[in-house]
Amino acid sequence: LPVLVVTEDDSLFAAQVAAELIASPRLEAKAATRAEAEAAVAARTPAVAVVLPPGFARARDWRPGQGERPRVVVLHHPAAAAERAW
Repeated sequence: LPVLVVTEDDSLFAAQVAAELIASPRLEAKAATRAEAEAAVAARTPAVAVVLPPGFARARDWRPGQGERPRVVVLHHPAAAAERAW
């Protein structure tokens, strides 16, 4: 699955997650900036980008009841039916 990985959080945890996504044999992942990812998704090359937003490192230790759960953002082309289901 071709995918771009955007790391907007400067934590070691976010860097490790991004590195694992890029190294995964199940993905054809590569690093990109948000602007590069948005342009690529608009052109459907690839149609999906995963964004690790600022504050993502909180996900490592988050537990229910500790406030809002940090989220991963998935960018996809609006016409991409399969990706919309993510």
